[in-house]
Amino acid sequence: MFDEAIAQQFFEHTVLLARMHELISDEHFSVSLQVRKRIEQGFGWIKTIGGLRKLPLVALPKVRGWVTWTFAAYNLIRLGGIGEWWESSPA
Repeated sequence: MFDEAIAQQFFEHTVLLARMHELISDEHFSVSLQVRKRIEQGFGWIKTIGGLRKLPLVALPKVRGWVTWTFAAYNLIRLGGIGEWWESSPA
């Protein structure tokens, strides 16, 4: 009984690894990782440089305004770097 449970778990693990390998080798997965990195970079910038980590505001409209302006600033910096108008490093 114990050996059957181990064999079943090993089989399930092997199938899972095979599915993960198929997923990782897919070209859409690499594009998804690039997009995810870009999104996470923006949130990281906003938390550290934009000051969202220790926000001194409490009211929801004020927080929304702060987040909106901070995202706008990040996008301007990012677009300026893409357009090569200046040397930017948002992160």
